[in-house]
Amino acid sequence: MKPRSQYDRERFRKRSALLLALVLAVFAIVQVAHAHDGLASDDGSSSAATHCSICVAAHSVPLATAVSFAPVLAFCFGSIAVSNPQSDSQLLTHFVFIRPPPHTL
Repeated sequence: MKPRSQYDRERFRKRSALLLALVLAVFAIVQVAHAHDGLASDDGSSSAATHCSICVAAHSVPLATAVSFAPVLAFCFGSIAVSNPQSDSQLLTHFVFIRPPPHTL
């Protein structure tokens, strides 16, 4: 099995982006061009537009809500422990080597 190269991944990204853009375009055309068989009646309850999820979503009014972006101030009282900087390394050094040094010629 050969690993994928950067070129293959870039081509996959471009093709997937093109596919998603095509699907989005198709759904946008369907949403704009869809029609119902009959016009809405006077009472409006038997209309196909009242049962169509596209029409319900397009004509629904979003609820207005109050949003507050003010930051919440919180105080935390306490002490911070300050330690001295570490001068020695924590890296372990091995005194026993696996192989001897090479012979000089």
